[in-house]
Amino acid sequence: DVSMDLLFLVEAILILNTVVVIASASGKEKDNITLSRRADIAKYYFQSTFPHTLLPCLGMYVVCFIFAKDGHDLGPWDVRLWVWWISTLPRLVLRGRRLVGYYKKMELELEVNIYRLQLFKFACVIFQACHWVGCLFYFESRLAQFHTDTWVYRYQFILQDFDLNSSTQGEHYIVMLYKGFNMVSNMGYERIAPSNKWEVLWSIVVMFLQVGLSAYIL
Repeated sequence: DVSMDLLFLVEAILILNTVVVIASASGKEKDNITLSRRADIAKYYFQSTFPHTLLPCLGMYVVCFIFAKDGHDLGPWDVRLWVWWISTLPRLVLRGRRLVGYYKKMELELEVNIYRLQLFKFACVIFQACHWVGCLFYFESRLAQFHTDTWVYRYQFILQDFDLNSSTQGEHYIVMLYKGFNMVSNMGYERIAPSNKWEVLWSIVVMFLQVGLSAYIL
């Protein structure tokens, strides 16, 4: 998260050392406004870009700083943890908007191979869908404190190298990502069926999204 947010900060620094051209409402090039002084560029940046670029990131870090002072592990139903999760949503929307804007901008570039761009866009859509499906299922298991009827707990008896307590966060993420890809692709490699009402509910939602994703691909 820090590395991604630093890119926004680097972008802001680069903007202050360039010339900003503001398109006029008339659409005529001669009416465009050119900003070359750093003070003018900074004023324009903080008025037009900062509120929806860096401000959501700062809000999340302020929440992290306030809650991290206690130094205690937060339980799944801790109000502070929910506040932190909610504070990350504006950053998610921000990144999604920037990604969509990037694709639209690249589609207008004549030098860009449109077929490669569409392939890359398709791969990103698939990966993001699988990532978020896996996150939702893992989130449900965490709220249940990894009870014996959750899929994460039962994976311990299928994957010999996976242990709920001793496995690293990276191993947990791989299992979560496998769950997401298996659900979205509907390949059926998984030998674990939903065992509680929340897993059944998430499965229904994913099945519904599969239909939409298939229609989007076609």
